[in-house]
Amino acid sequence: MMRKWGSLIVLIFGVTLLSRCTTAPKGPEATQEGIEGISLEELQDNLGMEMGDLGSMERTFNSCSLPKPLRENQACGTRFFTLIHFRVQCRNSIGTTQTAVTELDLRALRKNLEWVIGDYRGSSRTDSDGYGIIRVVSTKSLMKKRFVLKQGKTALGVQTAEVTRLIVPENWCD
Repeated sequence: MMRKWGSLIVLIFGVTLLSRCTTAPKGPEATQEGIEGISLEELQDNLGMEMGDLGSMERTFNSCSLPKPLRENQACGTRFFTLIHFRVQCRNSIGTTQTAVTELDLRALRKNLEWVIGDYRGSSRTDSDGYGIIRVVSTKSLMKKRFVLKQGKTALGVQTAEVTRLIVPENWCD
């Protein structure tokens, strides 16, 4: 019996060590206007927010409790950190379609895109599979705000809480 417990403890210890050695994959580059002096990726880690499936999440925090390098010269107070993990794919048609779109009809959008959520704006670059990440620090919740993704003169808008996989017309990929 003691041998089983000893093996279990060693197994748990080994898994704990391995999990602490791995790091979350870093996403495509993203920026937010007005936050140039703060590492949003470091802030995300500090808040313990892990990027998982596609979608958005938000965490409230007191900026006074952050390490000084993360605060920069901004006034302390309640802030919201919004993390959006999305994927953009182009379908092989423009306009309304009469048939269902399948994976074979889609290709990844790999571009620099501009985004707007309420009063906040920035840019994000999607990777070769069309995945993008947006990190926003705000003074109010953005989950019910409209999320607008822009590529050139075209735009797509959805509620921030609903952002996951975005299928756009072919002209976005040109």
